[in-house]
Amino acid sequence: MDIAVVEARDITQTILDHARDGEFDSIIIGAAGEGILRRVLFGEIPETIGEEFEGEVLMVRKHRPVQSAVKRLLGKWVGKGAKATNLGE
Repeated sequence: MDIAVVEARDITQTILDHARDGEFDSIIIGAAGEGILRRVLFGEIPETIGEEFEGEVLMVRKHRPVQSAVKRLLGKWVGKGAKATNLGE
């Protein structure tokens, strides 16, 4: 297995370019939750990669025990700021 570390501003495009240049047929990416404002403005990174990459894309997500609907909703609307202040947990 090869591991590459590449610094870039456009994460999505860098992942896609690296996968295409390396002639990979699969990408495994974490499906991290992003705040709703970030998703609306920039698109969700795993979603965009899944749409644009011609090979297989496997999105993995951390297992989270059952949470109340209020906490899930709060976490989606507040986004990463909720984690920093423990509002969503």
